[in-house]
Amino acid sequence: AGALHHIHITPAAATITVLGSLSLKALGYDEFDNEVGISGNWQLANGLGVLSQMGATQTLFTAGTKIGKETIRYVCGDVQGEAGITIKSLSLEWFRVADIWSKPKAGQEFTIHVTALDRYDNWVEEFNELGELTDLTETISPKTAKFTCGVWIGSVTITKATLATTIFIASQGKSGTSNSFAVLPGDVAGFEF
Repeated sequence: AGALHHIHITPAAATITVLGSLSLKALGYDEFDNEVGISGNWQLANGLGVLSQMGATQTLFTAGTKIGKETIRYVCGDVQGEAGITIKSLSLEWFRVADIWSKPKAGQEFTIHVTALDRYDNWVEEFNELGELTDLTETISPKTAKFTCGVWIGSVTITKATLATTIFIASQGKSGTSNSFAVLPGDVAGFEF
């Protein structure tokens, strides 16, 4: 075997969930792909977890509470190998309804934005289900919201004027609530004498 030429980390790519763990191993090779002994250091590029060394060329990566992409490197002198780890969210825990600052008129469409989140407030991209919409006046339309990739942005109407209402969304035993907002009286449709 010759001098160290390149390092392979296995697995080279993987997907785990928030707080999940993955064992990685680094192997060194010469220019002819013959295995050579190595002694180096493990490094995290983005700080989305922690490494626990398990010997000279093995480590255990444990993800933190945030989703994202992490690059793990094994560095030996001027040579390094890399592995790409995707950290996905946990399952649905709640819905975030973006604040509603407009004061819509009764019967007037306005847009709401709802995001499916896990217990650590990470976006749950895999959530593609129906949510049930209600409000305090019980006049919201539509009554359902179809999520795509963990998000629903849609137009709704509330037909009863009120100084304060709140929109609720629920699915699979999980829920979310908007801020309180006013619905103004609608325009006069006509007069009868």
